[in-house]
Amino acid sequence: MANEQIVAAFPRRSLTLSRARRGVFGIIFALIGALGFGAFAVGIAVNYVPDLITDMAVARDPVEVPGNAGYNCSIHRGFISTCTVEIRYQGEDKRQHYRETALLFLGRLDRDQPLSIRHARGSPDRVSTSWGESYLTDRWLTLAGAVALFAALAIGCALGAVNQQRGNAQRRALAAKPNPTPVTLQSVVKAKGQNTWTFAWNAGAQTFTATDVLRGKRTPLLLDATGTAGLALTDAGGRAILLDDRLSDVSLTEPERQAVFQAIAGSAPGHAATAAPIVQR
Repeated sequence: MANEQIVAAFPRRSLTLSRARRGVFGIIFALIGALGFGAFAVGIAVNYVPDLITDMAVARDPVEVPGNAGYNCSIHRGFISTCTVEIRYQGEDKRQHYRETALLFLGRLDRDQPLSIRHARGSPDRVSTSWGESYLTDRWLTLAGAVALFAALAIGCALGAVNQQRGNAQRRALAAKPNPTPVTLQSVVKAKGQNTWTFAWNAGAQTFTATDVLRGKRTPLLLDATGTAGLALTDAGGRAILLDDRLSDVSLTEPERQAVFQAIAGSAPGHAATAAPIVQR
């Protein structure tokens, strides 16, 4: 009966969500992540695939070319080798030519092995080095793994943005047709900057369980002094928004907020149920 008074005090007009509940920044960050990881995958492919194709052509039937090659190589974390090899050679036109080729592979580069310059028989413009041919398989596998990893991260971020948008639509629908429901707070997982609450409620013969995140220092709106009863906006499908202790998630007016707080105070003597006025967001 006490909870019915609290539910009755909650307005039934169409409400809107606060900025914090719209998740706009989450969607933006997810899209930025998708674009960033996607650009990384494309950048790696663009940077390394042409050299790999050239090295494959040279490896089929190589011809030694007079010239010299210098390199700048690094080994990262002890197992990722990256190299830029500068090739200066004499072409069939008897002129000096210059070319750079990039190497990336998992493993340690053996700098003691000979570094010679070669071109593909019948295609003198396709120039490579003995190093490029020696690590050809490793380079292809490393490239495929790197592109797959960043592509997967990009897809994950994109799906996260889509799921966030779907969640926003569901939350907007809950606020547009508010159905305030007393819930039982079951557990909380605390993390830096946010707490994830698990709660349950009964709807006829069904029992629903849901989770919701309250960010910052916000806590659930408590309906009694036990600290286990909260208030959420729910629907028949088991979706819910857990309301915070200041009722700042939805666009209530100050009189509407205070009416809910007074109903809580009247139903649970000794339980503080007031909050300072807030600026509507």
